[in-house]
Amino acid sequence: MGMSERRTRLLEERREKILDSALRLFHEEGYETITMQDIADASEISKGSLYLQFENKEALIVALLERTFDKLEEIIEREAAAAGSARERLKRIVEAYVRTARDKEGHDYNLWLLSRLSPKPDTPQQIFVRERIERLSSRVAVIFHEGGKDGTVREDIAPEKLIHLFSLISILIMERISTVRLVAPLVDTSEESLLEEFLEILLYYISPSVL
Repeated sequence: MGMSERRTRLLEERREKILDSALRLFHEEGYETITMQDIADASEISKGSLYLQFENKEALIVALLERTFDKLEEIIEREAAAAGSARERLKRIVEAYVRTARDKEGHDYNLWLLSRLSPKPDTPQQIFVRERIERLSSRVAVIFHEGGKDGTVREDIAPEKLIHLFSLISILIMERISTVRLVAPLVDTSEESLLEEFLEILLYYISPSVL
């Protein structure tokens, strides 16, 4: 391995350590109370080195959300290309989503951080979020349309609206879970059961049999 490759690898490892440290602090102390100095200290680097990689906390949020979107996109793309009916593939996506949401370290599920971004619609952060959600929606929409053809999914479903509703409810539930885990990490929270029930209702709703 050459010097350039080694440097790139070290920078990537440092970046991941920063993100892991920031996420842990956001969970333990709350996003609002954590400073860039706190994150630098937890990452065992100088504040200047931190700013070389992330200009502020919102930049950290975007990087953490990117990991989440990458994970969700990986799940959807895998099932989009898999065998089985559209409804079976959607069910497997939901099940994988629940497993990801239950990750105790929280590395792969950070959608609760969406509410910490500036609500202004034209900021680079919000544009990034919209673009990634549109990408996810378009991939899921393909499966929905296939379900309309194979008779396992209602044809009158608008995937974009359903994904938006799903995101809003699951974000609220999972943010509640992260708060409960902070005060009672050993307790199996009822919010997790509520999320599973919501997802079961979602799958039932898309079935043609409810028409």
